[in-house]
Amino acid sequence: MNHERLVERFMSYVKIDSETFNEGAFDDYLFNVLTELGFDVSKDDAGEKIGSNGYNIYAYKPGKLQAEPIAFSCHTDTVTPGIGIEPVLDNGIIRSAGDTILASDDKAGIAAIIEAMVQINEEGLEHRPVEIIFTIAEEGGLRGAKNLDYDRIYSKKAVILDSSGSVGNIVVQAPAQDKIFATFHGKPAHAGIEPEKGISAIMVAAEAITKMKLLRIDEETTANIGTLRAESATNIVCPKAELIAESRSLNNDKLKAQSDHMVACMQEAAKAFG
Repeated sequence: MNHERLVERFMSYVKIDSETFNEGAFDDYLFNVLTELGFDVSKDDAGEKIGSNGYNIYAYKPGKLQAEPIAFSCHTDTVTPGIGIEPVLDNGIIRSAGDTILASDDKAGIAAIIEAMVQINEEGLEHRPVEIIFTIAEEGGLRGAKNLDYDRIYSKKAVILDSSGSVGNIVVQAPAQDKIFATFHGKPAHAGIEPEKGISAIMVAAEAITKMKLLRIDEETTANIGTLRAESATNIVCPKAELIAESRSLNNDKLKAQSDHMVACMQEAAKAFG
């Protein structure tokens, strides 16, 4: 690969704003690039369905080698803050110049795919049929991928360039995830005069969390409390607490068991406190 051009390509890509639901300009740019590279390119209406100005991109290019087509995929959206990114190349390291992300997730993957296709064209390399799929709103909950038109996809195998770790590492399995949102409703009372008439939502939440199996459950399963929020004056028995948690597992039965366990802990704590 042309290393210098790859770096320049990546740095130019991150300058195109594409926060989740605002991928339109970057999608338009990639649509034109893929067309110029000889791909049959199309788009869908996923953006309209989810409130984005962007769209999923489907690109297909036949090859001379008699082999099954293979797909390469990335997402075009970035997390925030991703407006006005200025990349800086410093002693071989690319970083953001200001108070923004760099957007290597996932524009490093996109740059690699496009550069590979450019290289194939320049050298006239024979290849199998190639498919490229760029999706929107990955950072917003895989919402572009959930709205893909799979009837347009020919490949049975895909390489998705969207992971940390060493170059050349291949991830062949990923966990499913449940997110749990819970609100504990207590009962306010004056904490200095009649606290026994109140029910502390904080205490209910704490009781539930104490009973939960959390962090590393087994080799396939994890669970974590991400947020516990409760705001009240110290002289008031807290009437409301909100919790956000997750469970993950490579095994769907284990995932369900862990999520059910966490919900049961919360329900039992609520019942115990009345």
